Amino acid sequence: MAANSQRLPQAVVFDLDGTLADSLPDIAAALNSALAEAGMAQLAEQTVRTMVGNGSEILVERAIREVGRGRTHADAAADIHASFLAAYDRAPCVHTRLYPGARHVLDALAAQGVRLGVCTNKPQQITAGVLDKLGITPLFGSVVGGNATDPLKPAPVMLRRVLQELAAEPKLSVMVGDSGADAGAARAAGTALILLQHGYCQDDLADLGADAVLPGFAGLPDALVRVTRQPA
Repeated sequence: MAANSQRLPQAVVFDLDGTLADSLPDIAAALNSALAEAGMAQLAEQTVRTMVGNGSEILVERAIREVGRGRTHADAAADIHASFLAAYDRAPCVHTRLYPGARHVLDALAAQGVRLGVCTNKPQQITAGVLDKLGITPLFGSVVGGNATDPLKPAPVMLRRVLQELAAEPKLSVMVGDSGADAGAARAAGTALILLQHGYCQDDLADLGADAVLPGFAGLPDALVRVTRQPA
């Protein structure tokens, strides 16, 4: 990585699904397992793709509306959500893979002293399982996933907690994500923002106010240099 380490951010915080890793196959498998257990129809993987990004409860609600032709089945949502979490926890990383170039960039940033974190709406326990299976847990000084206390992104609470645990200043840090939820959290927390186009977002990333929008990890090191604000 050619970037000058003195110009890199103090910290880089990554979203997980659709940013660091393509986790769609395992998400879809767990969701379809839960739907089948409830006697509901299965969803195509590409349909599930449009539902990812705002937390597991919203994912399940969207799936129920889809298979129920608009009906919410609110009485079934809690049970299906529990079944989804159980199925996903049993097999969090069977087909999930890091996006091309992700491991190289992570290793290079860590070697240059950049503090790394993960901020994801994926439930905390499942997040930990995915990172462990991918072999990248030791690279991160803070990992904050969906939990019982923090509001999910686009609220900035989880991102601020990651930055606090990394002892990093927001104005010297960068959020790397793939969605409007990441954009909202970054702006509210006061970090720079880079969005990657290989993820699951259905919106036009160019409209989300990012400091840079990239196809994938290949251009990320240079982009981090460009968007990093230097200490006064």
